[in-house]
Amino acid sequence: MVEGGRKRTRREQRHTKLLEFVTLAAQVCLTLAAFIIIAMRNDVHTSEWGLRQRAGFIVFVPAFCAWVAARVELSKYSSFAVMPAIPPKLVQTGCYSYLQHPIYVTSFLYVLAYFLVISSIRGCLALLILAPVQYMRASVESINLKKKFHYKYELFIEAQDARYRKSGARTVVLCAFTMLAVGTAHLLMEEWPVDPWDLFDMYPSEE
Repeated sequence: MVEGGRKRTRREQRHTKLLEFVTLAAQVCLTLAAFIIIAMRNDVHTSEWGLRQRAGFIVFVPAFCAWVAARVELSKYSSFAVMPAIPPKLVQTGCYSYLQHPIYVTSFLYVLAYFLVISSIRGCLALLILAPVQYMRASVESINLKKKFHYKYELFIEAQDARYRKSGARTVVLCAFTMLAVGTAHLLMEEWPVDPWDLFDMYPSEE
């Protein structure tokens, strides 16, 4: 591997990979720690979970694992960055062989599922508002990939779409989105305040 006009030694490559692994592990641990702290602050108890919370948890676990797997797969071609970047080679393995932009898709699924678990109407609304922004970012990323890899990217997308439709991945993703859509609708109907301005009140008074 060449960097800065010179060949990198094996020790430097191992050091870089170790640093990247530690970076990803820290991201995963911090994300889980934040989720646990927020859940504790919201006084979440599994014994009190209803169907909505259970459905959210069922989606959260595999979606979060798939997000980690996608980050690991991307690391083989790029670095463990906080935000995904255009890799030097087209990623065609792992989650990327079945799904376009798996990091965007899985992160949306597990974050929304988590908000359903803790019954956070503010979190769900914020995520739904940000969803179009993430969609635009994914679209821009697709355009950049097409510019960089040309026909190779188009052929890969066709093969990827065929695998996605024939495999169980399509059914799993559709079921996950359906469960979250129903759960979000239920949460909005159940927790929507009489006065919508109460959504902006972070410290509601107890009467």
